[in-house]
Amino acid sequence: MDGIASGVTTIVYGRNPVLEALRAGEALDEVRVARGAKLRGPLGEIARMAREADVPVTFVPRSALDRLAARHVQGSKDGAPEAEG
Repeated sequence: MDGIASGVTTIVYGRNPVLEALRAGEALDEVRVARGAKLRGPLGEIARMAREADVPVTFVPRSALDRLAARHVQGSKDGAPEAEG
């Protein structure tokens, strides 16, 4: 995201925070979505807005998202993906 020091990664997680980041035009490197999730409602809007902003949408196992969220809650910013939804 803009204004972040080199080597530091910010994770934005949760449907609403990711949607707000996209609406605000924040520069995201990637949006990660749980594999098998239905792209309806907020997730559908996230996927559409990400595509329009040329942000890749990657489908990953739910367990990978859970691990990232747990690390983020613990304060880690060690090379994790910039955004997930």
